[in-house]
Amino acid sequence: MNKDPNQFGLEKETAKLDRKTEVTESGSGSTDGDLLDLAGSLHPRQKVSLIRHLITRLPSHELEVLQKIIKNEENERAQVEQQGVSQIKTPVHRIKVKKDYSFRELDLPYPQQYFISISAKYKIHGDIYLGVLFFVESGYALDYVPSKLGTIQFNPETSIFRLESSESHQHKIIRLIMLTPPPPDYDVMKIKPEIYKQVPCFLHVEILDDNLQIVEREQYQFPACMFLREVFDRDYWDVVTPIHLSGVTSHSDSASAASQDNSRSSGFSQTVPPRSLRVICQPKMQPNSPTFIIVNQAKISLMTSFLRQLAVLSQKAFPHSPWRFNLRDLNYRLLHSSKKIIVEVRVNDREVLIGEMPLNILSDWCRDLGVQISQNANSTRYTERDKEIARNLMIEFSASISDPLTFLEKFFYSIKGVQFKRKP
Repeated sequence: MNKDPNQFGLEKETAKLDRKTEVTESGSGSTDGDLLDLAGSLHPRQKVSLIRHLITRLPSHELEVLQKIIKNEENERAQVEQQGVSQIKTPVHRIKVKKDYSFRELDLPYPQQYFISISAKYKIHGDIYLGVLFFVESGYALDYVPSKLGTIQFNPETSIFRLESSESHQHKIIRLIMLTPPPPDYDVMKIKPEIYKQVPCFLHVEILDDNLQIVEREQYQFPACMFLREVFDRDYWDVVTPIHLSGVTSHSDSASAASQDNSRSSGFSQTVPPRSLRVICQPKMQPNSPTFIIVNQAKISLMTSFLRQLAVLSQKAFPHSPWRFNLRDLNYRLLHSSKKIIVEVRVNDREVLIGEMPLNILSDWCRDLGVQISQNANSTRYTERDKEIARNLMIEFSASISDPLTFLEKFFYSIKGVQFKRKP
């Protein structure tokens, strides 16, 4: 049974195209590119209905040409989609999305960020880390589907983000469309942090205005676009809020129903969080993070150097979500990528403090750094001292810790002879 084209909102879109076609044929106004952009923005079902509508306007001799075009397209897609056939000479690289599982320890419903990796379909080696998407304090559900060509296609209804800068008070609104892998002939084994800005992987987005209308469509090299001073600099745009169309009052009920129908037909599910997006779920902090006195004060300089070294190691291990080293008034702080303090050394007071995050989360951060470096121990980026520190972190934080003093002793285990006592 044929579907009514107007069921998919085609009537208005077809009228727009008809008007633009008339203007184009008269020699002024919109270009063919504008028409293609408008047609490309339609839902797949709308595109099918539009094609049926346009076929009726074609002369008979053009139908044969159209049949050949469709046949060639089917043959090309069948060649790519069939796995293991002789025609496929190169592997298909696939984008993979992995959750940052620390959200479970924070009692959040969804991850705060998602890691992106690449795998080659016909190679034995494991996934290769590429980058990380936006960080959202309250967590968010990333709604996407992988395609047979290795791309990640985001649900347009639930992939809108408002980026704000607390520094400049500027904001921008974007919709994630698609993340494409490198071409099949690209050797993913050569992907290293030092060439991340050269990887031919692209994030396709739509720039929206405050009314959520499309201003322009862009594609940016990923993960380079998330770097410092790039278009989606994670440090500059430090407040990221997901926007769901179901919560926008300016949309009519019928439009909302249509978008939900389109969402289901495209394989996406509506994943609106059960709680308000503006409610920030705070983890249970340590009630009064204890302060400890550094017994052997000659070790203070080694401790501050150790904090700096961990920050450098994290930049090598997690280039897109590194830890930070901060110095102010002789207070040395090691910060996680979420800007939470891990450890602080106060030189003038000869004291050391643990961050207010729960000890199990702090321990997980330390262990994850050790594991990441140890898994890449053959890399020339790490010295023998780096590998020793990583092993210590991985081993010392392999078991749960409930005592702050024990945490400090394990954290500074790589510095021999350091001792602490609780401040009265």
